[in-house]
Amino acid sequence: MQQDRLRNLARRISDFAKADQSRMREEAEIRSRRQQAAAELHRLCAGFVDTLNAAVEIVKLELGPQTFSAEHFLEDGWNLFQIHVSGRVIQISFRATNSLVSTEEIKQRYTLEGSIRWFNQQLIDLEDVREHRVFYLLDKKVQGWRSYDPLTRRLAPLDDDYLAGLLEELAG
Repeated sequence: MQQDRLRNLARRISDFAKADQSRMREEAEIRSRRQQAAAELHRLCAGFVDTLNAAVEIVKLELGPQTFSAEHFLEDGWNLFQIHVSGRVIQISFRATNSLVSTEEIKQRYTLEGSIRWFNQQLIDLEDVREHRVFYLLDKKVQGWRSYDPLTRRLAPLDDDYLAGLLEELAG
């Protein structure tokens, strides 16, 4: 009887250890995914800025920070990217969710959350800074950066077309 009990306990301890190892692997994978997602978002913004700068003649768009790599991602703070041209600003701020994965704000699983704001001096004077939420989704069907309009409850890819639409809105 004592031997069976000890064998069962030993098996349970092994199961705990396996579960802990699995959880640690998942945490490492999510943290790595967060870093890659942050770098991916910066590459998207940099590509958008470079493409437009190649086409404009008088004024150039600026991206801050100019360079970014996965190692620059702040796991415990806010990350900020900003596209600026002649007083028109698109600002993306994001951070890691409190838990590894969340569904608190939207139904899909996400691991990064934040907002995208776009404004110019006229909108600031009117106290009308526009804002959508942004999420990095981990769902099997839909992965990657998405913007979320809380008014329409619409998720849209955060891509060149989306950024162009924001800038067009600012250009009037």
